[in-house]
Amino acid sequence: WRRAATLFEREGNRTWQGLLLLFMARAERHLGRRTEARLLVRGAKPLLSPPAPPVATAEATYLLGVLDAELAGTPRDRQKARLSLMAASRTARKLGADWLHRDAEEALGELARVDGRRAAARRHLANAVEAGERLRSLIAGDDFQAAFFRDRSHPYLALARLELESGRLDEAYAWIERGRARSLLSDVGRLPRRTTSEASRARDRAVELEAVLRRLAAHYQPGLALSAGQRPAAGAARLPNQLRRHLESRAEALMDRIYPETRTIRSGAIPAPTNRPLLSADEALISYFASDGVLSAFVETADGLSLATDLASVEVVAGVAERLRWQWERFRLGGGHFERHGRLLLDDAVEDLGLLHSLLVAPLTAAAARSRWIVIPGPSMAGLPIAAFHDGREFLAESRELVVTPGRAVMAMCRARLSRRGSGTLLVGQTGPGTPEVAAELSAIRRLAPRPVTLLEGPDATVSNLRQLAGDCRVLHLASHGFFHGERPRLSGIRLADRWLHANDIAGRSLRAELVVLSACQSGTSAVFGGDEWMGLPRAFLKSGAARVLASLWDVDDLATRRLMTRFTTEWARPGVLPARALATAQRALLLENRHPYFWAGFELVGAP
Repeated sequence: WRRAATLFEREGNRTWQGLLLLFMARAERHLGRRTEARLLVRGAKPLLSPPAPPVATAEATYLLGVLDAELAGTPRDRQKARLSLMAASRTARKLGADWLHRDAEEALGELARVDGRRAAARRHLANAVEAGERLRSLIAGDDFQAAFFRDRSHPYLALARLELESGRLDEAYAWIERGRARSLLSDVGRLPRRTTSEASRARDRAVELEAVLRRLAAHYQPGLALSAGQRPAAGAARLPNQLRRHLESRAEALMDRIYPETRTIRSGAIPAPTNRPLLSADEALISYFASDGVLSAFVETADGLSLATDLASVEVVAGVAERLRWQWERFRLGGGHFERHGRLLLDDAVEDLGLLHSLLVAPLTAAAARSRWIVIPGPSMAGLPIAAFHDGREFLAESRELVVTPGRAVMAMCRARLSRRGSGTLLVGQTGPGTPEVAAELSAIRRLAPRPVTLLEGPDATVSNLRQLAGDCRVLHLASHGFFHGERPRLSGIRLADRWLHANDIAGRSLRAELVVLSACQSGTSAVFGGDEWMGLPRAFLKSGAARVLASLWDVDDLATRRLMTRFTTEWARPGVLPARALATAQRALLLENRHPYFWAGFELVGAP
C-alpha cells in the first residue's frame, strides 16, 4: 500500500491517493486499530475533492463519522459523529448509492440507540433495511443475493430489540421474521428474452457445463460431507486439488450464465404475524434467534405470541452439536462398532440431547400443549436432530410432530402451494455399493405412492429424464447416494446414472410437487448464511415450487432408511394423515427397534407440515 501510495504521489494522482488511503483505513478498522484508521481518513479527505467522484468523498465522510462514534468519549464527540454520518447519508441518497446510504443509516441507528433516542433509532434502522432490500433486488442469482446478506442482517435484529424494549412483542417478531430467508422468498420475474446469438452461447455453455459436471462426477464419492475448505472424498479417479477447484469454479460460473434470473424482493413492512392467522389449534411455531451470542425464541400459537429469553449461549449449543456430529461419524466404523459399544453410544447421545432439551425446549411452556411444532432453528441450531431431543423420559418425536422451516413466511408460502399440487409419483433410484436397499425401497414405495407411478432406475435414472418428468408430479422420490459440499453448496448432489444431480439442475424448473423425498445421505444438510438463507438441496426444491422436502441430516443407515421410508409412505397413504404425522409415526416405530437416534432421527421435514 505504501509503495502504491508513493507511485500515485509521484504521478500527481490525488484521487487514487485518497481512494488508497480509504482502503487502508477500512483495513485498519477491521483490525481494531481505529485511531490509525481515523488518521488515514483525515489524510484522504483533502485528496478527494473534485474531480474525485462525489461518492468517494461521501464514503470518507461516512468512515470518519463511524470512527468518531467508535472513539467518542464525550457527547460533543458523538454529536460530531452524527453530523458526519447524516451528511454522508444525504449525499449517498442523492447519488443513488444505496450501499453507502444503507451503511450510514445503520450507523446512525446504532448511535441513536446507544444514546437512548429510540424514535430516531427506529427511523434510521428502518431506512437501512429499505436501502438494503432495494440494493439486493438488483442482484441477479439466488446465491449472490444470499451472499450479499451475509453480514447485513443486523438492522432487523436491532429493530427487534428496540420493539422488545418498548414491550411491543408482535412488532419485534415481525422484524425478526422479515429478516429471514429474504432471497428464498423473492419473486421470480420473467427471464430476459435472448437474442439468437445469446441463445446459441447459452447452448454452448450448457454443453460445456455438462462436460465439467461429468468430469467432477468421477471425483465426488459418497460418504463425506465437505466443510468449507475441505475437498471431496475421492477414489482412484481423484483429481488434483487445484484442478478440482478450477472445475468447480468453472461450473458455478457457467451456472450463473445459463440460469439468469430477474428477481424483485417484496419490500415494505411485513404485517405483525398475529394479525395473519396461519396456525391450527394443535400447532405451535417456534422461532429461535440469537442476540449477543444468546438464543431466545418466539412461540406463536393460535392463542397468541410469547417470548422465551436467554435460553442458551450459542457457544454451548455449538459445542453440543459438534459432539453429536462426532458421534454420527463413529457409525462409519461399521455395524460391529455399534454392537460392541451401542449402550455407551446411546448414553452419550441421550446426555447431549437431554442438555439441548433442557436448554432449548423445556422453557417453552406456551408450546407444551401443542402436538405439532413448526421450528425455525436459525443458524445456531441448523442440522440438529430436534426430533431426538430428550427430556429424561422420552424423545421429542414420541410426543410431537415436527417440521422445520427457514422462516415463518417460507412456511406460509409452502402451505399455499398445496392447493396447486401435481398428480402421480416419480420414483428415481440408483442402486450401487453402499445402497443395496434402494431397489427394495423403490419396490415398496411403488406399491404405496399416489398413482400413476413412473419409475426411473438403472440407466434410465438420468438427470435429463428427471428434469423432463419432475414438473407435474405430486410426489418426487429420489433414492441413491448423496453428499453435501459445504464450500460450494450448489454443487451438493444426489448420484444418478449419468452424474450427480446438483442443486442448479433444479433451477429454472417449475415444480408442483406436494412432497419431495431425498432418500440419500446428507441430502438435507445446508450451509446457513446471514439472514437465515439455507443453501443446499432442500432450498433448490423449495425455490422451484415444492411444498415439502423430506431430507437427511447425516450419513444415514441404508436399511434403516428403507424401513423409515416404507413406514412413512404407508402412514401418509392413510386418509387425512399429513406428512408431519406420518414421519413422526415412522420414527416412533423405528425407535422401538433401536433407540439410538442415528437410526431413526436422521430425516427431517422442511416446509409445510
